[in-house]
Amino acid sequence: MHKLSTLLFGGLLSVSTHAWELVSNSDGVEAFTMKSNETGFNKVRVVSTFPASLETLIAVNTDAGKLSDWMETFEQVDVLSKTNWHDYVLHARYGFPFPYDDRESITHTTFHRSNEQIVLSFKSVESEIAPYKDTVRMPFVEGSWTFIPKSPMETEVIYETHVVPGGNSPAWLVNMVSVDVPVKTIHNLKNYLKTYQAAAVAITDIPAI
Repeated sequence: MHKLSTLLFGGLLSVSTHAWELVSNSDGVEAFTMKSNETGFNKVRVVSTFPASLETLIAVNTDAGKLSDWMETFEQVDVLSKTNWHDYVLHARYGFPFPYDDRESITHTTFHRSNEQIVLSFKSVESEIAPYKDTVRMPFVEGSWTFIPKSPMETEVIYETHVVPGGNSPAWLVNMVSVDVPVKTIHNLKNYLKTYQAAAVAITDIPAI
């Protein structure tokens, strides 16, 4: 069933007749949603400008061991495999409110360059790795981080995510709060960067398209 659902979602998610709808604009963070006929769960886009360099934002997003310090709901992150610093597979656990079980996912992350911008893409993949204890593996996770430099110390960030949580989570309820976690993640990241010591990253290592 997992393989079938992945094939179905993977083949249909790019097709949509809906447009992005602005649902909130506060403290320099814009949040949009888009309906998905295929899954019933909203796609989410969050846009904000960061007072940080492109290199710093790439570094913090590839520091997998510290993602749970600022990614909202992340409780545990393990690196399952790593081809290089910009191509890796993560196993993550997400805290869900009672009475729902925590969720988890296994995602493949890759980067690519297009002109001046960098795009981090992630998508759930098949795996024989056992789920974390007392969790539900989400049948579908997909999204991206797009980093667009505006100046040496200013970068626009576009965070998009589309999640099918699985289990007994009703779509109508999830959609009511679908922007909350991405928006909090953006605010968390802005606060985290105030003290983050970025490691050097070689942007030119990222494949260009």
